[in-house]
Amino acid sequence: GLQAQTPAAEVVAHEIEAQEERRVRIGVRAGLNMARLADDKAFAPAEMKNQAGWHVGAVVDVPLRAGFYLQPGLYLSAKGAKTELEETEVYGSQQNLRYEERDVDMLFMEVPLLVSYRHTLSDGLQLQLQTGPYLAYGLGGKTSTEWERMEIVTGGFSFRSSGTTETDTFGHDAEAQDPKDRGAGIKRFDMGWNLGAGLAFARFYVGLAYEWGFLNLCEAGAWDEGASLRTRNLRISVGYNF
Repeated sequence: GLQAQTPAAEVVAHEIEAQEERRVRIGVRAGLNMARLADDKAFAPAEMKNQAGWHVGAVVDVPLRAGFYLQPGLYLSAKGAKTELEETEVYGSQQNLRYEERDVDMLFMEVPLLVSYRHTLSDGLQLQLQTGPYLAYGLGGKTSTEWERMEIVTGGFSFRSSGTTETDTFGHDAEAQDPKDRGAGIKRFDMGWNLGAGLAFARFYVGLAYEWGFLNLCEAGAWDEGASLRTRNLRISVGYNF
């Protein structure tokens, strides 16, 4: 009797598994951003560095065919960049020292539309690969600059000044009298491409993804001609699928 029931049990198990694969699922994601701005002379000769940020959001898995899913999502994503500049200029008996450190912070609302492929590695463990475009809109952010100047002349006599300036990252108003009201000259709208991979075990997910921003975010009139800044971001995510 027990052997006769086995094929039927297997059919039921396969049908349950097939129904699970056809289900639309919602997942939540959160994690770390390591962001920067690909710089073409915009901040020259400053050194460009990564800026740590975060992301949090939700995705929807819509089955397409065996192993393939459509995965739209909605995220809040904090990106940006750091720049550092140290310069020494010599004019005869005078030496000018200049130091600047700039933090560019940007908070985006992102809408990715990815295609995902799933491959089962073992019972409960699944490899997930995904790629596709994303749209992003800048909600806000600040750009702050710490600066220091020192002039040293013959005999060691020196003049020193330092300070911090802060302005909104997005937008630009060249007519504003106060520097903090002018804006850093970054455009709000961005779009790009996402490529990622991860592992799912039961309902839990961990993965890596990289984002390439396509658009030049330099506002006309705020930057030198030919300057360009494009977003780049490495994401480390953990999540849970319902």
